[in-house]
Amino acid sequence: MDRRRLIKTGVAASTVAAASPRITFAQTPEASPAAAAMATPVGEIDENGFYPSGDPAVPDAWTKMPEPFKATEGVPGKGGEVTALVMTYNQPPTPKDDNPYWQGLEERLGVTWNPILVPFASYGERAAAEIASGELPDFFYLNPGQTSTPLQRFVLEGAFLDITDYVTGDNLQQYPNLASFPDYMWETAMMNGRIFGVPTPDRRPGRVPGFRIDWSEQLIGKRPENADEAFEVFVAMSKNDPDGNDSDDTWGISKYGTGWDVGLFHQIFNVPPLWRVTDDGKFEVQYGLEEYRQAVEFMRNLYAEGAYHPDAAAMGFEEAQNLFRTGRTGLHNDGSPIYGQNGVLATLRQYQPDARVENLIPFGADGGQGITYHSAGTFGYTALPYSVTDEERIHELLSILDWFSSPFGSEEWLYKNFGEEGVHFNYNENGFPVGTDALDQQNAGLTGYMGGSIMVNWNADEPELAPLATDEMRAIYELGVDNPARNLYSPSMIENSGIMFQTVTDILNEIVVGRRDLDALDDLYEAWQSNGGEEAAREYEEAWAANQGE
Repeated sequence: MDRRRLIKTGVAASTVAAASPRITFAQTPEASPAAAAMATPVGEIDENGFYPSGDPAVPDAWTKMPEPFKATEGVPGKGGEVTALVMTYNQPPTPKDDNPYWQGLEERLGVTWNPILVPFASYGERAAAEIASGELPDFFYLNPGQTSTPLQRFVLEGAFLDITDYVTGDNLQQYPNLASFPDYMWETAMMNGRIFGVPTPDRRPGRVPGFRIDWSEQLIGKRPENADEAFEVFVAMSKNDPDGNDSDDTWGISKYGTGWDVGLFHQIFNVPPLWRVTDDGKFEVQYGLEEYRQAVEFMRNLYAEGAYHPDAAAMGFEEAQNLFRTGRTGLHNDGSPIYGQNGVLATLRQYQPDARVENLIPFGADGGQGITYHSAGTFGYTALPYSVTDEERIHELLSILDWFSSPFGSEEWLYKNFGEEGVHFNYNENGFPVGTDALDQQNAGLTGYMGGSIMVNWNADEPELAPLATDEMRAIYELGVDNPARNLYSPSMIENSGIMFQTVTDILNEIVVGRRDLDALDDLYEAWQSNGGEEAAREYEEAWAANQGE
């Protein structure tokens, strides 16, 4: 990877976002070893293995594990019980009586930790039922992807506690780890200018697809830099046997993202992230734009030339992920890190030891500059029930979330993520913790997404890959644009988004596979508008104007 190519300077794409309410967070410097290494120049690794990104929105990297340090004082809990609605991707953990990790967690928190573990697939339904019951747990995790209806409707109806006064200004200093969160994280937990939860940090640079750079160099001699070269390489991946096994078993693309709504091709043609706002405050949805038509035509032509897997239109996420990770497709985005511990590259090498993968940062269709879509910077947030009114209890709960949010390298971070040395993890030859089977069995999502540490890049097996990940994220972020509706509320979108997006997907699939011609995009746009899109645009315009003080 040519790092200079990634960090070359240029004019970044303009970012369009609604104005944020004027709230003072009074953050402290990041409570981590990085605070003592602020003088390290961007692009250099200091003697402690710290590699700064140079931007609070881009994760720093570590090539060495810092010496553990304390990020909190004392024990946050008061000895009682804390319940939490927790979204999990894991099998249930070992019962508490036989679970040293769970017991150790309670000792460190100073409470009896009683999580309600709910699988990801059913979390939205369970969350809605919990809210409707009126009997809410102490911690309630709200994820925009799974709980969009209760996330906005029930927040506005008063189900959750407004914690603005507790986590802004000087009061935020009581929670030093939360005080390290940048403003954009807190803004994702805002409704009508008030804060209703503690964010779960996630990456701010958008997610771009993993790409078989080795196949590309073999087939066209380089990485693609415009739409014509991209077209050539994805078709060649399907037709020219890039893995050299004399079998017709590779394809350029399986399924990308959600349905045929291919983010990379949108970004090549500078399609905005669902909405864009004009200079006079009007919201335009991407489906009515010429840029969108060009991107769909490009996808349609790719399909006609065999670049897609033949089952792409109906393919599920796991199958698409498996095809890429076993070396049968050349492009895929599942949101997973390329260079992280147990990441895409490590998995792929089990099947093709010499495989080379990189993040394909969008280029412009004409060879100029593409765009990326900023991520929110958080993976939901943890809310407290409105029924919690005792000031000491509120402070206790926020202190526990502050413990959960301790930064990389701290003793709290180490226990939360890896448990006890010699039981749940061991240090490898590079000095990084590596979990044991006991960790998988005993932790198993016990704390879920309650709070969380600011993201950093590190790799236990190949530490040298961490700075590369930071460089790529910086390049991705510099091209990023925001969806201007990201912090706005539209009742019509909440009520009608299911049928709106399903109709778009159905018509788009038929266009891409050739069952309908390109002019059917007019039907797609009209269906979106009539199913609630036109009303949603008006609602967003009103909210945008209010945020702008108009």
